[in-house]
Amino acid sequence: MSTEAKQLTEEELLEKRETARRERLETATKARRFKDRTAIIDIEESDTVELTIIDLAYRSDDLPVLIALRPPTDVELKRYRAGLKRDDKGNIGDATAVTNQIGRTCCVYPDAETLKKLSEHFGTLETQMGTEVLALSRGKVRAEGKG
Repeated sequence: MSTEAKQLTEEELLEKRETARRERLETATKARRFKDRTAIIDIEESDTVELTIIDLAYRSDDLPVLIALRPPTDVELKRYRAGLKRDDKGNIGDATAVTNQIGRTCCVYPDAETLKKLSEHFGTLETQMGTEVLALSRGKVRAEGKG
């Protein structure tokens, strides 16, 4: 067998291994997505609140691939705004920190411990969540005729 034919065979084996790995992970991710969707639907049915869903663009079998957020309460929005105000020295509050906080506060799925693990994988996840929650609050304020 020539070296070229042997190399091609090794490349084909590598391709088969990679394809099999992708298929296993895709199957596990579909199962995880189903589990996440079921939990989120249960929350929506019990709380009768409209949630917004963040679909994480990655594949996993052990961590959630969906995150559910509820709209913030008026008190949570006031706390957020207070965190952005200038202090006595004229320094503006840390916008990222208060955005992350409101995102974590309004997360209804997954639980806090699992969310912490997700945040370790996705450094800007909490900021994305906070931004989504604030977008929900704009819709809530408009719906209530306050904005």
